[in-house]
Amino acid sequence: MKLPKFPLLLLAMLFILLVGIEYMKPKPLNWEVSFSSSRKIPYGAFVFHDYLKNFLYADIETSHVPFSGIYSNDFPTGSIFIVYTDNFDPDSYEWERMQEILNDGNHILIISTEFGRLLLDTLDISLRFNFEDVALKTTKVQFFADTLQGNSFVVNKMAGYYFFLDSCRSVELIGGISLAQPDFIKIPSLEQDGGAMYLNMNPLAFTNFHMLDSANYVVQAMNYLPNGHLVWDEYYKPKSEASQNPLRVIMQLQHLRVAFFILVLSLAVFFIFGSKRKYSYIPLYSPFINTSREYVVTLSRLYLSGKNHTDMANKKLLYFREYLRQLYQITPDLLKRENIQLLSQRTGVSKEIILNFLDISDYIRSQNNIGENSLKRLSEAIKDFKNFKK
Repeated sequence: MKLPKFPLLLLAMLFILLVGIEYMKPKPLNWEVSFSSSRKIPYGAFVFHDYLKNFLYADIETSHVPFSGIYSNDFPTGSIFIVYTDNFDPDSYEWERMQEILNDGNHILIISTEFGRLLLDTLDISLRFNFEDVALKTTKVQFFADTLQGNSFVVNKMAGYYFFLDSCRSVELIGGISLAQPDFIKIPSLEQDGGAMYLNMNPLAFTNFHMLDSANYVVQAMNYLPNGHLVWDEYYKPKSEASQNPLRVIMQLQHLRVAFFILVLSLAVFFIFGSKRKYSYIPLYSPFINTSREYVVTLSRLYLSGKNHTDMANKKLLYFREYLRQLYQITPDLLKRENIQLLSQRTGVSKEIILNFLDISDYIRSQNNIGENSLKRLSEAIKDFKNFKK
């Protein structure tokens, strides 16, 4: 049953209207903790990365691999690595490679709320919790340099942790709530020409949302880092965002992103219109040809070319006698002149035609070799017998 077009058109218009309303509806704010340089959500790092690119480091590259996958020839000596995450917990291979990078004269800044046990134990550092500020969303911190003493900055903290130094290892306290509760430290490499590792426990201060309030803190914190080639990490992110997304490379490049969407749209159009039922092609076969006549003609030409007229005549007589036996029940012993009347009655053929056939058949049987004319006379006699009409 064919449905009317107007209701279908109305339903299609309503569907398009609902899709448009849903698309134009303002999206709820995404409070996901990302720390990614490409995210403009409140807890992304787009503003921080843009500040580094435009004001501090002209030469910035992005890394999507762990430290264990970074090699010395991938970056120049004196590079600065920035790892920005919520919990930095490297394994033994990554930590070993980090130490090699530091010993080669490079620097690593890790901005995170928590740190892995391997890193803390190796550096003889532990984390302590400030129970006094546990209920506060913001904390006043300061830098311990002589020129900045007395200047405090209000920052948002994800947790009330601070560093506690377990040994007398050379560690420079850069900033924190107080000298007893540092949250920004510098740990030089043990090598003479090595670099340094910087640990900062205020990741929220570097996000898009809090850069509006704590931009001065970020500016002062980054002044402690040396100049050089900057390597921005996108591997050690919350939920491993950079490493788990298989389309991250395609989505980062505009041309690949456009090509990917065109491909998806083309596949959708193909499945919509190509899913219709298609009728399979029915091949045309020529009808079978009866080659019996061609077979007989070929054999006849073979006999004619061999000039064996007697053998051909005998075969024609043999087949004709079988024809008479099957059709008229006339046995070969009845094919005699004295039986012409009986033969004419049974077959309905005139006596003259029967007599002509008997004459030529008797002549052929009496001869050892016959000519082509005799064979033709026999063929005409048989043909006249079969085609006779009363």
